[in-house]
Amino acid sequence: MSRTDSRKAPFEVDYTAYYRWQWFARAQWRNDFRRTKRASATAFAQLVKERGFSDKPVLDCTSGLGIKTIVIREAGLAVDGSDKCAFAVEHARLFAEEEGHGDLKFFEAAWQSLPKAAPTRYAAIFNDALSWIYSKREMAASLKGLHDALLPGGILVYMGALPGSRPQAKKLLADEWARTEAGSKGFALGWRHAEGGVSVSEIQAADRGRNYIDRRHLYVIEEEGKEPRLEFMTLRCVYKWDWRVIKPLLLRAGFRKFTTKEFPAADGRRAHLVVAERGQGRRPPAARGRAARHFPL
Repeated sequence: MSRTDSRKAPFEVDYTAYYRWQWFARAQWRNDFRRTKRASATAFAQLVKERGFSDKPVLDCTSGLGIKTIVIREAGLAVDGSDKCAFAVEHARLFAEEEGHGDLKFFEAAWQSLPKAAPTRYAAIFNDALSWIYSKREMAASLKGLHDALLPGGILVYMGALPGSRPQAKKLLADEWARTEAGSKGFALGWRHAEGGVSVSEIQAADRGRNYIDRRHLYVIEEEGKEPRLEFMTLRCVYKWDWRVIKPLLLRAGFRKFTTKEFPAADGRRAHLVVAERGQGRRPPAARGRAARHFPL
């Protein structure tokens, strides 16, 4: 497909269509969701327990329909879930109840608004979609919101460039685009599901930009007695957050220590969680900028 770039306006994603049709087709994934989320959720739970936070509240801030939140709960943690998509939050509550976890709490919030929206402060926050942010301004605001929603000494656990690592975003983008073109030339049939007189087919199309791949999810909806209609959403997979790019934003938000935890991913490969720690207390305002430059890796 054609090479594109987008610089004119902030890129915004509305996940409503994505979660609406994932919910509609949940019969296709609900028997397998624990396996697909177990690796990262278990690694997060181990981290929390190693830090001595077993009895403290934690947050899955990328909860979607609640499937990862449920796995984290079943790993023994007192977890809440949040998502910026209202549809996802509403149906996460329904799904958790269906799976025997009706006491799980979910709330609607973008990452930058977490301090105001969250019912409490958390010892740990899990985020497996941080690198999907496109603009530096949004990243800075999101990291500040995540930091301020933590208890002193709490940790943000996310997936991304490893502390101290060399830049590799361009290579990752090139490798992923090569796999996309080799597999389907940018087009693929995702799934098809029929239920209650409604049939939905998901078609995926990919488009490459300067530092991202847009993955478009198109839903062809056919209902008895009605004309077929189309819904779509675009998920932007961003390849720009090398460590030297994101580290200053983490420091500016107030994080002070950075470590990693390796774990076996669901596909058998080795994966890593990055751990960013919030300080134990507040530094004097005049000292904050200077001290941030000397935080250890």
